Amino acid sequence: MTSCDEFLYHFTTSEINDILSLFPGKTSTYPEEEEEQRYRRMTSNRESARRSRQRKKKHLVGVMDQIKQLRADNKDMMKRLTRVLYQSQSLEMENNMLESECIHLHSKLSILCQLLANIQSQ
Repeated sequence: MTSCDEFLYHFTTSEINDILSLFPGKTSTYPEEEEEQRYRRMTSNRESARRSRQRKKKHLVGVMDQIKQLRADNKDMMKRLTRVLYQSQSLEMENNMLESECIHLHSKLSILCQLLANIQSQ
């Protein structure tokens, strides 16, 4: 036996915990307490991950609803655009016909004014 082997120290649980409290970090020398802490940490992490998945799912549902609404809005706008384009083409054709009629009526008026001037000059 060496001189180091001659001294066997026997500490109480309280003394061990007092000694360990002087060192930051490890708080327990008992595997049961470490296992319990690890189990609590694991449970907490699982719950945190579950909440994170729920938030992600809720966000995804919101985005999908928004996409659905935007597609419906886009479809309505395309219908309105088609209707407005049709009305625009109809009005353009009517405008062209009215311009043509206006030119024709101006030429008739011009002819009538010349006839009237000829009649008055005689």
